This record gives sequence, C-alpha cells and structure tokens, in this order.
Amino acid sequence: MPDSRDLSGLDASAIAQTYLVSERGAERVRERMRGVRVEYTHTIKRRIDGMSSEEDERVITRAEYDRLLSEREIEGSVVEKTRVLLPYGGHTFEIDIYPFWKRVAVMEVEVEDEDEIFELPPQIKVIKEVTGDGRFSNHSLSRRVPDEESLIDPAEDIDVERIDGDGGCDRGCDPEDGAQQHD
Repeated sequence: MPDSRDLSGLDASAIAQTYLVSERGAERVRERMRGVRVEYTHTIKRRIDGMSSEEDERVITRAEYDRLLSEREIEGSVVEKTRVLLPYGGHTFEIDIYPFWKRVAVMEVEVEDEDEIFELPPQIKVIKEVTGDGRFSNHSLSRRVPDEESLIDPAEDIDVERIDGDGGCDRGCDPEDGAQQHD
C-alpha cells in the first residue's frame, strides 16, 4: 500500500461502482464523491483485446442512477474504493485503494499507444503486474475478492517485457482488467 504521506494533498475521490445485467458489454453505474461534489455516471465497456477496451460513458442524474440500480447483477455487489490521482512524468496514475485489502492497492495508467514507454512514480513499488488478470477487474472484484495473502508472492518476478530497468512500463495498463498492483 502506498504510504499515505506520499498521497496526501493529491486529488482523491470515494467511488461506489455497481455492475448491471447487460448484453452490451460490462455495464455499470458509478457514484463518485469528491469533497461535497457528487457525480453519477453510466458506462458501457467493450473489450477490444487483452489490453484495450472502448468505453461509452455519460453523466447521469441521481434519479437515473437510482433507476439503473434496479438492473443490478444479483451475484455482484458494490465495489467501493478510494481513487487517488498521482500526476507523474506527463501521465496520471490512478491508484485504487480498496477497504478489503490492507497491504495491496491497484494502479492503472492510460496511454495513447500500448507500446508507449513511461516511467513509474519513484514512491510506488510494483509488486505484481496484473494487466490482463481478470481477478483484478472491478467487475470481478464485485463478485469475488481474492485473499490478500494470495496476491503477494515475494518469489514472483515482474515481467521484464512490461517493466524496463529504469522502472518504466513498456505498455499501458487497463483500468478494468487490472493494472499494476503496488504496495
């Protein structure tokens, strides 16, 4: 988990994300609270490949949010998290901190091209690359949360094709299919 001192003063929001029954892709509604401001969104996400997806997202009213909640998946639950935005090296790294894990968080960064090289913030220690690992998608987390201890494997090496020697990542990380897990 990132040290809270490294995250203080950064833009943070509380997010409650609920998945809906849908045949159009991963469909969700989200309530995002930043201070006293609350925003509601409806998103349909379609997978393009293991790293990329397309999203149709729109801001909705509280009344529409409440109506769409009636279409909630029965087996899923609401995913609650705190998202902290960490600007670094021309990118914004999104760090999702979940209440069910004490030592693990998930970080993502969006890039223009999957082959783009970027540098990771020095205060972040990546312990596992989880891009493409469906267990870390918010949709999966709404159904089943992996035990935190099973996620931390000190013997596992980071994929050197994804992380270069200077701490940069050779590819982008996808928000829903995981990202870079860090502590």
